[in-house]
Amino acid sequence: MEGNMSHAGMVPVFADASEIEPGRYQAIMKLSMAGDWRVIVHVTWSGSHKEDDEFEIKGVEPQIPAG
Repeated sequence: MEGNMSHAGMVPVFADASEIEPGRYQAIMKLSMAGDWRVIVHVTWSGSHKEDDEFEIKGVEPQIPAG
């Protein structure tokens, strides 16, 4: 997975997904700052067929440290 801020100039963040049960995957992506993000899921199926899907996450808020 690849996360990009909705505006130019920011470094993308990446995360790998793991299969948690047959056909179901999970990933944890640490978004580096508040704002709107676009996430691209890069999938390689057996036989090397590749496919991408994209979705938006709007209004990510900064993480407040515990304590």
